Amino acid sequence: MKWVYAKPARPQSLDPRKALAIDHGVNNWLTCVSNLGHSFIIDGRKVKSFNQWYNKEVARLKTDKPQGFWSQKLERITEKRSRRMRDAIHKAARKVIDFCLHHSIGRIIFGWNKEQKQECGLGKVNNQNFVLIPTGWLKERIAELCQHYGIEFIEAEEAYSSQASFLDGDELPNYGEKPDGWRPSRLRRMLPPTYLRKSAEPWGFA
Repeated sequence: MKWVYAKPARPQSLDPRKALAIDHGVNNWLTCVSNLGHSFIIDGRKVKSFNQWYNKEVARLKTDKPQGFWSQKLERITEKRSRRMRDAIHKAARKVIDFCLHHSIGRIIFGWNKEQKQECGLGKVNNQNFVLIPTGWLKERIAELCQHYGIEFIEAEEAYSSQASFLDGDELPNYGEKPDGWRPSRLRRMLPPTYLRKSAEPWGFA
């Protein structure tokens, strides 16, 4: 059973010049860096591990069973997985928002590529880990909380960000719209270690 109710917005006094950039992954579910010089990582290994257990258990229960087989046991473990994912999503989103509120950050930039999970080609095992991590659901939850607290949420295209260099002024085309002859400069410059220092405040992020 789910309860749906209206909750009034609670806009905060935030600075839009302060921003938090978020890059998502698997083991490091969310890697977050602010333009204030703080950074933190939300660990995704527990979510990944539970998904692996769920996949193995489903495969075991369906062994030698006809196509379309379903049972009460499968129903129970699927519901358990759903609750675990929901809990992880809400806790991760809350940590991101609390960090922003504490530092008066008024803008979140979330790197995202449309249809990235439908077209990923990372190999069978990596595809399974990547596709089943509910990052899209987490992104939507963060966006909802941003609206609630008056934080600007920006979904940024990042299809070619791993190839291009911002410091060298490389253009970043949208996914599927790369012009003929586009080439990244491939000039990489190392940022000083202090740029990505961890926050010294007691946030307890993994």
